[in-house]
Amino acid sequence: MADPNRGFLWRAHRASVWFGTLYASVLLLLAIPFVQRHVLYLHKLKLTWGADYESPHLYGLAPHRAANVNITTSDGLRLGAWFVLADASYAVPPTPIDELAIRNAIAAHPTILFFHGNAATRAAVFRPRVYGMYTTRLQANVLVVDYRGFADSEGTPSEHGLIIDARAGFDWLTARGASAHDIVLMGQSLGTGVVAGLAAQLAEEGVDPRGVVLVAAFQSLPLMLEEYQMFGFLPLLRPLKAVPFITTFAELLFRFLHSRFDTEKALPSVRAPIILVHALNDADIPHTQSVALFNTLLEPHLSPIPPALAPALGIGMTPEQVRELHILGAKRAEERLQHVGEDDLVYANLKRFERRDGQGAVSLLLPVSGKHNEVLLSEGVIDFVGQTLSIKRGTC
Repeated sequence: MADPNRGFLWRAHRASVWFGTLYASVLLLLAIPFVQRHVLYLHKLKLTWGADYESPHLYGLAPHRAANVNITTSDGLRLGAWFVLADASYAVPPTPIDELAIRNAIAAHPTILFFHGNAATRAAVFRPRVYGMYTTRLQANVLVVDYRGFADSEGTPSEHGLIIDARAGFDWLTARGASAHDIVLMGQSLGTGVVAGLAAQLAEEGVDPRGVVLVAAFQSLPLMLEEYQMFGFLPLLRPLKAVPFITTFAELLFRFLHSRFDTEKALPSVRAPIILVHALNDADIPHTQSVALFNTLLEPHLSPIPPALAPALGIGMTPEQVRELHILGAKRAEERLQHVGEDDLVYANLKRFERRDGQGAVSLLLPVSGKHNEVLLSEGVIDFVGQTLSIKRGTC
């Protein structure tokens, strides 16, 4: 009599072979620059399709609340952008926004230079609601720039190119009278890597913006991909860790990455105040990425761990080294308690510390809800940004 389990096992084996082949094929395709660029940026997904960027009011903003503007980059590309007036600068009845109105608004209120995540455009779904919330609740202007290759912007996206685009937005504001202290750099998801790169570039020039706000940030693209889950549940690279002798495949794949967005490397040089916001229920990028960035910025304030005391998992350590490591660990924990203030009463899961040598404070806010995108619309998040950077209602 035939074994009834034999057919099932054979089908299961065949399915696993097909799945493994498909999985490997996807990873190999990601090593091709053309495929990699389209998967990372999703810039061809131009939601809202057929948008009329000259008419921002069609996408949720009040009539003449926003002006469609063109920004020219240092390498000669034209970028599409919206300049959204702070609530106090919005005239009733509304009148078309001209260059003078933009300059007056910039002179009267701080401006948030906003960079969105991958895929879609400045007109997509919830994004206009974000601009409206910040211009109303914080009395700040918002300049949102679509990267090269996105929406109606010219060019093809790349890491270097996106940072050029960010700098073009910053320079557009300063050319119209904004000082660096009037400008808040804010990015969400992919935009956090762009903002970190721009902030580091400005820091090298001795220029400090009012603040740097990173929502749903990641340490670097390779480190983020190690934990990334497609569609919120399907791990991209984690299965490699369970396969003997193949973990190096991921390392080889990382070498083919043309964009790295190493935020962890960029942030320590930034002197401006830094705010990290990450919802605990973010299924796209885990909040542990922002926690790791916070810890990286805190590290200079803690006693260093000598290389001799930090082998992987303590393998090969003598009993004396283990004892020294435990003592050092207790000391670092005490130093962390001394430096990091926590507040769960007003803002849930808030940690904050002051940096040395005149650098701005670092804050980590971990809202319980908000997922990957909606956290931008949280009134608590908006108010915390305003209070921390002194851009509350009616202040400049």
